[in-house]
Amino acid sequence: MRAGVETGGVQTGRASPTALSTAIGAELDALAPAVRALHADHGRVEGRITVRHGAGLLAPLIAKLTGLPRATDGMPLRLTTASTPDGADRWVRDIGARSYPSQIAAAGDGLLSERMGPVTATTRIAIAGGGIAMTLVRARFLGMPLPGPLAPGVETLETEGERDGRRVYRFDVRIRLPVLGTLLVHYQGWLDTLGEGGP
Repeated sequence: MRAGVETGGVQTGRASPTALSTAIGAELDALAPAVRALHADHGRVEGRITVRHGAGLLAPLIAKLTGLPRATDGMPLRLTTASTPDGADRWVRDIGARSYPSQIAAAGDGLLSERMGPVTATTRIAIAGGGIAMTLVRARFLGMPLPGPLAPGVETLETEGERDGRRVYRFDVRIRLPVLGTLLVHYQGWLDTLGEGGP
């Protein structure tokens, strides 16, 4: 991962462990190189992202209110990660001209907590086949717990793939609204975490 930049007064590229490496410990070594590179250190990487919203008018509106990215196709993506004084990670996803910041922290027992806008999601991490799968276990909106029927369903997959002959980190995230029986947002793309080529 490319390191040595600064974001909002917080240093990146330092030796402080990332939130995910804290959460999974020695299992970090079981990750494929392109996935491990993202989570082993802080820094800045670039790639591309495609975002799809669910059908109808409600899904894009809820996505906007909760701080999720707008719909886009193959947009340039820049991710900058940094450590914070309290041991969490600050992630800033720049998609085109828009920035989407979030804060991520280890939550104990193999859990990871991410706060983006008014929503805080806690997911369980599973390592398999050199990749990462995450599933939502609880969610809060404006600090208040969302009961099961109102909580979104979140599935995240992180894998190593290939693009133009080079290894890249790939992500695939689906967020559903079970209470409405619909997809809220689906975003997928890749990042050049190994520095093997540009977007």
